[in-house]
Amino acid sequence: MLGTLAGIQGEHTRAVARFEDGLSLARKTGDVRSVAIFLNNLGHATLALGDPERATVLFEESLARYREVGDDQGATISLINLGLAALTRGDHGRTTELLLESLTLLREVESKLLMVEWLEVMAGAAGARGQVQRAARLWGAAQTFRQDMGAPLPSDELAMLEPYLSSARSLVEEKVWEVARTEGRTMTHERAVEYALSEEKPEPPSALPISKRALVGAQLDVFTRRETEVAALVGRGLTNRQIASELVISERTVDHHVANILKKLGLHSRSEVAARMAE
Repeated sequence: MLGTLAGIQGEHTRAVARFEDGLSLARKTGDVRSVAIFLNNLGHATLALGDPERATVLFEESLARYREVGDDQGATISLINLGLAALTRGDHGRTTELLLESLTLLREVESKLLMVEWLEVMAGAAGARGQVQRAARLWGAAQTFRQDMGAPLPSDELAMLEPYLSSARSLVEEKVWEVARTEGRTMTHERAVEYALSEEKPEPPSALPISKRALVGAQLDVFTRRETEVAALVGRGLTNRQIASELVISERTVDHHVANILKKLGLHSRSEVAARMAE
């Protein structure tokens, strides 16, 4: 609970420390379900700190432990969180796979709150792919369901999803986004899920990028905090070894971030990244 409170207050480093202490105690007692809970909470706090790679490892072990004790609801939570971590890593295909896998369990546990969280990550994934109206409708639906339940979206979860929603929103005029979001707010739970699973269709002309400048800004908005730092240093011409030294991280981690940056921007070289950052 101290870790959860720290996370609510935005003190994610302190939250990580509390959850690590709790995980250590849970492992000593052999309480598998508590181990799963601490792993999941630790993964969430780690993800909030901008380390999706470590968070993924933690969520995967959490999922395994929940399955070990037959906790379907816990397994659903871990799968949704794994989807969010994949989204943060820029692996949109994996995000979709994990969310589809979680939906089977989600329908069995019948948790309205988890269904909302599922829709929110689906909205973020749509935003990351530039599916503006899909992102707006799913986000609108999730907002209405949270309002009806009296369960506001925690600020740390909003912070993780906001870059993908903002990137999509910046591609169109405000009224286009609001019309689609309002349409989403009228959806039932069943209709929202059906729509989230529906086949992707080309966006109408009104939802296409309004300018190259807006598109560039939207692409940069999908970076994690660490990727933004790495991209800025690449733009200054630093090598991966120099970036690792500057940020006090491993060179291998820098390699991974640079690969994600290239993938998210659809580029092939560091010089192109530097040009894009300048733009």
